[in-house]
Amino acid sequence: MVLSFHGNGKDMNSQATLSRFTDSTINPHMIAVFPNGQPGSDDGELCWEGAPYCSNPASDKVFVTDLLNYMRNNYCVDNTRIYASGKSNGGGFVDVLACSPDHGSDFAAFAMDAAALYNEADGSGCTPARSPMPILELHALQWRNKPRCTIAKRNPPVPKVDGLQTNSQGSWDYTQYDCQGISSMVVGYNVTGQEHWWISTQTNADNNGDVAPIDASTLMMTFFNNNYKPS
Repeated sequence: MVLSFHGNGKDMNSQATLSRFTDSTINPHMIAVFPNGQPGSDDGELCWEGAPYCSNPASDKVFVTDLLNYMRNNYCVDNTRIYASGKSNGGGFVDVLACSPDHGSDFAAFAMDAAALYNEADGSGCTPARSPMPILELHALQWRNKPRCTIAKRNPPVPKVDGLQTNSQGSWDYTQYDCQGISSMVVGYNVTGQEHWWISTQTNADNNGDVAPIDASTLMMTFFNNNYKPS
């Protein structure tokens, strides 16, 4: 099962459309769940905790744990294969979950696209439930608010591959980290010629036809399928 979290001001329907996780050619095997955030205090738009502009009365982390319990009680869910993904503020919330010892332990891996990453804005710090923790992060080199090298802060990183790769649609910088002797545990893609978008080889509501050389949805699914929660 994969949970996919929308960006600030968006909703579950927009995230379902962007991610294409309901498309059986992208996601043939997993239950896809698209939660809605709560109205934020700054502008009333839907958002997720972890961002300084999003102050909600209820804990989104507790909501996710309750949601997982509901899904497991009502659907056939493999507890070793539960994943979290998100875009922008939703990607930042995925980072918050990955850093939570109480609410991140159910997940086998995490993936973020154009994540709005803040310095532990919720004040809880970063103490993951286990280490190493599989994390995939995609970002656009053009986005002025791209984060520091935060994709590996959960684990002591050892860069294995770092270089520019290209195809007929463009180029991207790829970094793979080995953590505690395990390869491909933390992976990052920085894509040229893109903005704060869900990176896709297809036209979507973000890119207006300016497609990317790699596809976040298929990369996430491949990453998820390669990572199981240890027993």
